[in-house]
Amino acid sequence: MAGSDGKVIAITGASSGIGRAAALLLAGRGATVVLGARRIDELEAVVLGIQWVSRQTEDSRLTRAAGNALSKIGAVLPDDLRREIHSGTLYVTGRRPDPVQIDPSLLRDAIRKEIKLRIGYRDDAGQETERVIWPFVIGFFEQHKVVGAWCELRNDYRHFRLDRIATLAATGERAPRRRHAMLKEWREMLDAEAAARAEARRSQTAAEN
Repeated sequence: MAGSDGKVIAITGASSGIGRAAALLLAGRGATVVLGARRIDELEAVVLGIQWVSRQTEDSRLTRAAGNALSKIGAVLPDDLRREIHSGTLYVTGRRPDPVQIDPSLLRDAIRKEIKLRIGYRDDAGQETERVIWPFVIGFFEQHKVVGAWCELRNDYRHFRLDRIATLAATGERAPRRRHAMLKEWREMLDAEAAARAEARRSQTAAEN
């Protein structure tokens, strides 16, 4: 999909699955995307998702990309779908995010390039420690955002809240492991932890009965 900027691209089945993912990606890369979709509810889901991203004001690059994508999608919709989308029946409100001192787009760049980062991280008490991390995912939650990474200091996977990262700098070193492998291992770890918690609750309930 390289060289998409300025091109007009027609996508069928754009309300779900591969078609929806392709529409979002190409619109974000500067293409004019002509959408073909039969299910208004799923098309609304696409637009609602872009609206949500456009309100993540901590990452100005991502916010601008989402706004541009939404404008381009709205401009090429058929009249009936455009009226439905612009009718205002679905709306994502703004929010007051936790203040972030670093540029989140640098995290996204580091994840794509698979490079190590050196960060200054503050704990609950405000004590700052220096960490070298191998980032591989950013989690978007309602109250805050976190980056999932391998932490060299702890020699384990850790989650770092973006609003607690005081400083961030690229080391210029590649992470020793590929991000896809770390993401898979991290997900398996989370699944195992969730299963262990569920089993503990079942055992506790059985003991109480």
